[in-house]
Amino acid sequence: MKIDLSIYDRILYGDLRPWLDTNKSETKFQTKLTPSFRYPKNGSIGFEKAIKTALQDFKALTEEEDYFFEIKDDNTKFQSLQDEISEPLLEIYLPEPPNKKAEFYFFLIRNEGTRLMNNLQKALQLSTTESEKKYSLNSVLNKVNAFLNDIEKQKKQLQKTQTTAQQKSNDYILLVLKNTLIRLHLEMKAIFEPLLGAKAFDEKGIFDNILKETPPENSIIKDNVGLNDFKVKHYINFEKYDKSKTLELINETLENSVQYLSGTNNSKEATKRKTVLTDNIQALENLCFVRELSLDESDQNYEILISDDYSEKVFLQASEAITEKIEEHKLPNKRLAVIAKEEQYLLFLKSKFQADESMFAQSIPRRISLWLSGIKNFLNANLQFDYSKLTESNTGRLKTNLSVPQVALLFKMLNDLKPDIFQVDSEAELHRFISANISTKNSGDAGISTDKLRILFNQPDSKAAEFWEKHFRTFVTEVKKFK
Repeated sequence: MKIDLSIYDRILYGDLRPWLDTNKSETKFQTKLTPSFRYPKNGSIGFEKAIKTALQDFKALTEEEDYFFEIKDDNTKFQSLQDEISEPLLEIYLPEPPNKKAEFYFFLIRNEGTRLMNNLQKALQLSTTESEKKYSLNSVLNKVNAFLNDIEKQKKQLQKTQTTAQQKSNDYILLVLKNTLIRLHLEMKAIFEPLLGAKAFDEKGIFDNILKETPPENSIIKDNVGLNDFKVKHYINFEKYDKSKTLELINETLENSVQYLSGTNNSKEATKRKTVLTDNIQALENLCFVRELSLDESDQNYEILISDDYSEKVFLQASEAITEKIEEHKLPNKRLAVIAKEEQYLLFLKSKFQADESMFAQSIPRRISLWLSGIKNFLNANLQFDYSKLTESNTGRLKTNLSVPQVALLFKMLNDLKPDIFQVDSEAELHRFISANISTKNSGDAGISTDKLRILFNQPDSKAAEFWEKHFRTFVTEVKKFK
């Protein structure tokens, strides 16, 4: 694996110069525009293979390519493919390519930039000292800046010899190269800023200090969704949890959603970007919730935090714990006080950025917030009610040696049979009957919580399933005796 800028060097000075006679024909490039070249898969391996295949009939002017440093592939040990950069971290505005030749160079330049960033961040993981990392990064940045200076010089020289058609195509290719080098500069600054020197600038600084041009009125950056996604995943997967950093990333993600996803664009790409940011917010909110409430001490990676199974498990765990706190009290105002205290843990969901509500995935804390809001509305509508009356029974409860999950699963399975066994108007009516008439070994005088029954009906307990599986085998054996 080489860290180099040889492709860009060859485009400006070598065999890939688009204005060479050997590269003027559009048909030469049309067959190279394969799906694997445009959008290579399988991470860095795909990038390397696609570019090598596309350039196999080009001959470099020199045998030895200039590169900054090389890492032997058989010695590399990377943390995880989750840290792989397979898409541009910053998407830039560019007009449509005027022809197939320009389109070929667009994807070559774009994908080479992604390949370089991917290799750079991997190489940094293997560097042993801060000085080694700084030297490597600044060497690349200095070369990027030098190329930015050289593009305008090449453009001016070409204006003297090109036809109008050639100029249109070559100017487009040089624009793609220029904006991609700006993209690389900004991506390096965003990810490696502490290791870079004073030559790392923001977009305006690049135009002012390197290009010596008036900055464009509008940014050339179309969106930074890829950068946001990379920063969130890298933080969750490889950095130590910090509440302030988590909240900072949540606000950055919301700001990006407001800035780049406003309007009613329903294109495939816009939907994809929206999904990425939605998942980023969900993962960060889930992480903050479980860590601050100590609900899960295990290491959570990004994929776990956005999975439905994990969210459901933690939601049930949290809602059961809150339900027990609420039902310790029999008067609505006391229960409302418990809810108000629980809502304090959810204040981090408030943001200064007014994002579209559809941006918010149903993270665990947002589900808890909606659930608490429903209970609070019901309690406010019944402030005079004494909930101890709900658990009174004239005949007393049937005492069992079962656990609450075991009782819930038994009645759920009976209730799910068709045709119906129970004549009840709703599942909630069945929950109230169980609560008022059946006790478990641990349910106590207050009976079984109806909220807990509702949760267990929706998400049966796996240990309860194992319990009934064993006994149902016995039922089947016994019932055969009566045939």
